[in-house]
Amino acid sequence: MSNEPQLYRIDTESRNATKVQEVNFNHLGLKERNDIQEWVAANPNMLGEDLLIVNKEFSGFDRTNERLDLLAVDPDRKLVIIEMKSDEGEQYAKTETSTLAS
Repeated sequence: MSNEPQLYRIDTESRNATKVQEVNFNHLGLKERNDIQEWVAANPNMLGEDLLIVNKEFSGFDRTNERLDLLAVDPDRKLVIIEMKSDEGEQYAKTETSTLAS
């Protein structure tokens, strides 16, 4: 049995639950910047936290030329860096976020 979260669609009329098939964003023709990033910017609560998006495509760092996808603030006024990675490796995302945060 998998420990991965599963998503189900519930039909309220028939009371049936159907597992939603996992798909690849690239396979659907969806792009990180034009689609996924815009969804999160418009609905940051989809990340499961109460966030206020304060900037998109921020690149005003002094020690790097990197750019971050979204910059947000949480209820405790802490900055939150949001990096979109539709199909890239997790390690790359961690490395890029660490560079931006330092």
